Amino acid sequence: MKIIPHNFRHARDIVASKGLHDEVDTIIKELHRGWLKKKTGLLAFQKEILNKYRWTPEYSIGIENRRYAYDGFKEGLAFEIEWNVSEKILEVILKMQFGFVTGQVEAGLIVNVRSDAKNSPIPPEEAGGAKEIEEMKCIITVPLYLVVFGKD
Repeated sequence: MKIIPHNFRHARDIVASKGLHDEVDTIIKELHRGWLKKKTGLLAFQKEILNKYRWTPEYSIGIENRRYAYDGFKEGLAFEIEWNVSEKILEVILKMQFGFVTGQVEAGLIVNVRSDAKNSPIPPEEAGGAKEIEEMKCIITVPLYLVVFGKD
């Protein structure tokens, strides 16, 4: 039951410069505990945790007449949590990249899950979007801190 962190473009340094390193680590640990307990209503659970630490919920990415939003936003940091489909990682990264190039986001925090590890040919160090971010670093310029919850 692992937490696998991936730090791209010094995202953790940006989090630390805002004095939010410990808070982000605590949020990630609380989310992980809820996921391990197979807590029902994970979306409500994540909102409760982000609200507890005063992250702005459902923060619009800024495209007029659209409902695209980050799960949480605080001091230039965007938080996205994906509980079900690891394949949605590109959509999440695109939202983060858009926020970065428009000056809204300084760094993105992504929590993703990997529940099918035994049936997957993807090694743990490449799971949950890490491979995609690494391979597309020429177009993904936003600093990202990706955390993958694994059951392996």
